[in-house]
Amino acid sequence: MLTVDESGLDRKFLTESEVRELLQAAKRNRHGTRDYCMLLIGYRHGYRVSELIDVRMSDIDLEAGRIFVRRSKGSLSTSQPLQGDEIRALRAWLRVRGSDPSPFLFVAICILRLDIEISSR
Repeated sequence: MLTVDESGLDRKFLTESEVRELLQAAKRNRHGTRDYCMLLIGYRHGYRVSELIDVRMSDIDLEAGRIFVRRSKGSLSTSQPLQGDEIRALRAWLRVRGSDPSPFLFVAICILRLDIEISSR
């Protein structure tokens, strides 16, 4: 996001209050549980979009409160701590996600319906 701050200088980042507003807005859409969790985890751990959609179920350890952050573009992958609100968001998303067999944490909610629509054409 490119905006002008109080001093008239361009900035290419969100303020803390803008991040809070974005996270709250994510909760209010159709897939709010997933989207809120994705944005929170992505923001806190500095994921690129391509890294975020590649997070695996095996990367999450809720009991230990850790997430394995797999980096691309030659950056260092690390295990990082999860904060309480991240753990709560992940648990909420996992309840919605259910027992989907995909190894990826963030799956499309309506994939079955999309597959049926596409195959019936």
